[in-house]
Amino acid sequence: MAHSHATVSCPTSPAAAPVWQVLPLALSHALLSLAYLTLLVAGLHRARRVFARRGVRRALDTGTGLALLGFGTRLAAESP
Repeated sequence: MAHSHATVSCPTSPAAAPVWQVLPLALSHALLSLAYLTLLVAGLHRARRVFARRGVRRALDTGTGLALLGFGTRLAAESP
């Protein structure tokens, strides 16, 4: 049985658009990406200061240890 593949042509393909229409879209994409990454870096910098605190680190270590103990206990209970 032969498969037929239909070719769809799009009248608004990038190859058909003039540069003066595509350039503002590309620039807006670049500016939005720059703004997003700037906010991401600022947020991560703030989060780093929070996670560097002794109490927060200790709470995360405690939570991680309890989770590992829970997984280990469950694994031990399932083994014959």
